[in-house]
Amino acid sequence: MTSTPSNHTVSKPFTEPLPISSPPPHTDTSLAQLRDMHAITLDLLNQRALPDLLQTIVERAARILDAPYAELSLLTEDGRLCVRAVTENQPEILGDIYTREVARPAR
Repeated sequence: MTSTPSNHTVSKPFTEPLPISSPPPHTDTSLAQLRDMHAITLDLLNQRALPDLLQTIVERAARILDAPYAELSLLTEDGRLCVRAVTENQPEILGDIYTREVARPAR
């Protein structure tokens, strides 16, 4: 059993709300990103067509990351990658197939 030092003071119980300061500047962006991620989650639960779901994920991920373009590739049966969804500014790569080595950044 430990003893409490005699000079230990206990703060008053919380009775008033804490003062509200203005939110940090990134809050609006963070809130928008959370809304987008929530929408993606709902799409994951509600989408039945895989191509539509993948396209939605790519578009929303590009927006969340503020990326100029994005793509989503899935693994084929033979171990290669196939581009299954892209942002609208790069439709020419949809369906491209490549190896994992090509997809890895050079070190």
